[in-house]
Amino acid sequence: MKLNGKVDFINVDLRIHVTPQNKEAVKRALETLALWEAIEPYTKTDTLRQIEEVG
Repeated sequence: MKLNGKVDFINVDLRIHVTPQNKEAVKRALETLALWEAIEPYTKTDTLRQIEEVG
């Protein structure tokens, strides 16, 4: 979104390929993004459940 000629924020759709080998790293990355308030807390969605089902 542009305000006063500056971009204040953008929304990005992202697909993440989760494998048994990278699922812990993916969870840590999502936790970090949630801590920085870049994403909504993902534990309230099906995302964490879906990650846990891998592998």
